[in-house]
Amino acid sequence: MRKLWPILLITTIFFVLFQSRYIFFFKYEPEYYEGLYYHSQWIYPSSTRGISDGELYKFVGYQLANGENPFNINFEIPPLGKYLYGLAEKYLGNPYWVSVLLFLLSTAVMFFLTKDLLKNESLSFLAALLFTTTPFVATQVSETMLDLPLMFFYLVQVFCFTKYLKKQNLKHLILAGIFLGLATGTKPGVFTPVVALFGFLMIGFLSRKAIHLFTYPISIFSGYILAFFCYFIKHPNPIPWLKLHQKSLEFYLLPENAIDHLHVWKSVFLNRYQGWWWNDRGTVGGASPVLPLGVLALFPVFYLAIKNKNFPILYLSAISLIFLIVNTFIPFFPRYLMTIVPLLIILTVFLFKKLPWLLAFFVLVNLPFLVSIFSPWPNGDAFALARFFSTRANHELYRSLTPGQRNQIPETDFIELNESFLEGLGVRKINAEVVDISRSGNKAEVKYQISLETKYGWVEHKPTLNFIKKKNQWRAEWQWSFLWPGFGPGSNLTIKEGSIPLAKIETTKGQTLAIKNPGKLVYVFPRVMFDWNKHLKLLSNITGETEKEVNERARRAVPDHRVRYIGYLNPAFDKEGIEKAYQVPGVELKETSYLTVLKEPELTAKLIGKLQKEKPELFYVRAEAFVENSQGQKYPILFKGVEQKETIIKVAPDYQPL
Repeated sequence: MRKLWPILLITTIFFVLFQSRYIFFFKYEPEYYEGLYYHSQWIYPSSTRGISDGELYKFVGYQLANGENPFNINFEIPPLGKYLYGLAEKYLGNPYWVSVLLFLLSTAVMFFLTKDLLKNESLSFLAALLFTTTPFVATQVSETMLDLPLMFFYLVQVFCFTKYLKKQNLKHLILAGIFLGLATGTKPGVFTPVVALFGFLMIGFLSRKAIHLFTYPISIFSGYILAFFCYFIKHPNPIPWLKLHQKSLEFYLLPENAIDHLHVWKSVFLNRYQGWWWNDRGTVGGASPVLPLGVLALFPVFYLAIKNKNFPILYLSAISLIFLIVNTFIPFFPRYLMTIVPLLIILTVFLFKKLPWLLAFFVLVNLPFLVSIFSPWPNGDAFALARFFSTRANHELYRSLTPGQRNQIPETDFIELNESFLEGLGVRKINAEVVDISRSGNKAEVKYQISLETKYGWVEHKPTLNFIKKKNQWRAEWQWSFLWPGFGPGSNLTIKEGSIPLAKIETTKGQTLAIKNPGKLVYVFPRVMFDWNKHLKLLSNITGETEKEVNERARRAVPDHRVRYIGYLNPAFDKEGIEKAYQVPGVELKETSYLTVLKEPELTAKLIGKLQKEKPELFYVRAEAFVENSQGQKYPILFKGVEQKETIIKVAPDYQPL
């Protein structure tokens, strides 16, 4: 049986790495990530081109590896974990090698820590198996989050400190302090003061040597300084470094929303989680019995450790309890528990050390959770593609394609062709929804419902895309018919444009207030809206739309180098008003069929704005359109929601439409 344990552990590690194999083919793209960051919510609040934490750390890490000051970008998070990813990106082109290395090293430390505490090799292998089969841990191999490096540094810290508790060797104490400092330099050190204080008390109780009490805090601070290596190699003066911490402190002293103090416990025992930035509740994700089992084991083990004066086990129990208590009082995310997962596993193994068959059973119970999380359905990728298309996130849409297609279609060509269709129709709003998903093995068929609000009315169709799983990752086999049947390279979009149905607005007494005439549509480059609120006010002034409506339209699409529809230029504007509109930064005016105000400019303009909301069918431009493919076949585009007859609106003397 002793020979079987290492085989099982190696097999499990191989399974995790094989199921995450797509990470080995990743290539960091500096230009793409720079564009993603500078158009994300970090630059444009509530940007529809959001960047996740993992993607953010990829970009920031690369910048740090190339000499960027860590206090200039993402300063609220300490740099060490990001810097490690950045070094791998700079020199290896792939940050995931750091994740793989930390996963393997953590497994090794886990094994030797358990062996050092329990003096039993079989139990050590069982602990390592429980560790590697826990989805919470295994899925971090394919992430560039900071929880894995934080867990590793804490795990080494615990290993060194428990060594110190046994022999009071100063070398182990110094190493424990340094790794606690490195952990503090990886993620905000909300746990560090309590962990350090408890360690300090244990040193005082067991050793009482002044040199030990003095050395521990010094080594922690030394580790923290080492974590800022990327800063000091460019800026060796420590005084500005100390002062710059004020930025981080001010960030974390900002008022928080109400905190659910039972949140961490609900996540552990009910597998239910609600983030502070959304209203819906969901599962924790990657859950396994390890969390509730380990937390339940914590309390009896804590009691036994005190009773039997087992100080190393007491330290593990105390660290786990500290993390749970601190997480009760801060905004919580389930990943924050990952640091204590290995500790909870060791406590569980300690509690059931005389029942190895039960521990083996726990490993078996873990397996379905592990296998299921590495057997993804294409749902997430299918819905993501719909979101990318709806928000015109073309760079992300392109990366949803299979690698083979991306090799055949240059990114710029893909984006230009996609946008040529949307801009040709004057698309103002896109709704893309997943209707149905059917899967067969490594292939899936996804049916979509596409609705486009265009300059000419609404266009609807139901395309289908095939998804294929390669290297355990779902990607779409792109078809240009997703935009419209017949469209693609070599096709032509032809539009025969007429005018809006609304011929004029007049009073019941026959006084003409506005007549059909050429007008202007207002477009803007959202990427130049640096003072967002100021821009909203300026755009509201020239369109007559409310700031709320302008904000919604400006945020529908990702902020990039293309103009996006905002509304119609106020029809009451004279030549001077139009010139003022051109002075708004980023504004572009385009010709269209609209109205010219003849009487009572202010009242008539408000009336037109009201009609646009109540009777939009009168303001879509009537048109005939078709797509002609390279073989000469024509595919008509039918516009819905547009009035085909010339219409005159009569208003009462109080300017209310009749």
